[in-house]
Amino acid sequence: GVLRTEHTIGIHFRNFEIKGTNTNMQSNPIIYRPQYSQGNILSNFRVYDFFNDPTGSNVPQGALFSDQYGDRNFLIEHFEIRNTQSGIFLKGSSAYETTFLNSGTIRYGIVSNNLGCYRFFALDPNIVTTLEYSICHDTSGTSASSGNGIYISSELAPTPNLVIHHNTVARVNSS
Repeated sequence: GVLRTEHTIGIHFRNFEIKGTNTNMQSNPIIYRPQYSQGNILSNFRVYDFFNDPTGSNVPQGALFSDQYGDRNFLIEHFEIRNTQSGIFLKGSSAYETTFLNSGTIRYGIVSNNLGCYRFFALDPNIVTTLEYSICHDTSGTSASSGNGIYISSELAPTPNLVIHHNTVARVNSS
């Protein structure tokens, strides 16, 4: 990732703008990639125009704003994520261990012109994760994946303690 934290406490990324590029990465084309971090804050930012062509990859993936592993007690606020193929993804923890699961707050954001806006998986069963006061619009799918606004999944474990309120999802083109 462009912004990468691992085993950190209290890292702040504030007041930034990232204009992406067109890439051909084989795996993990990501802007924000925390792992086993605690208390990260991303505030007042804009990220846009990040695309990945996964041609030739064994693990084909589109570009993402975030792919979060064990990002605990985070705050992502006052943001715009646009044209990045995918938005915020609370993905899990290494080998889906239960010690470091995701938890935090996402608020006051706009995610647009992507395949999906918000995806939740591997959340901490003891701490509430919140998505509030945000907008998701103009998502559209491809032949390989459906467009989505808010995607909650439980591939290997339930996705508990998620509170979603005061959000708008509009113009989702999903097959």
